[in-house]
Amino acid sequence: MVAEFLGGRVSHVSEGGQLLKQAGFAQPTSVRVSAGGDFPAGAITVTERGNGRLLLDAGFGAWPR
Repeated sequence: MVAEFLGGRVSHVSEGGQLLKQAGFAQPTSVRVSAGGDFPAGAITVTERGNGRLLLDAGFGAWPR
């Protein structure tokens, strides 16, 4: 998982370098694959610069290593 601050997106990249999925965000500064508890499988949480928000993308479809 990569938070691309200047590109305004979060990218899920395979170990071989293949782009698996992307989602747009306003200046993402961090991303985390969230699992268990109240989070559906493959959900990600993202922080964005300047707005003090923690965002949940429940349908992103990522998987933890």
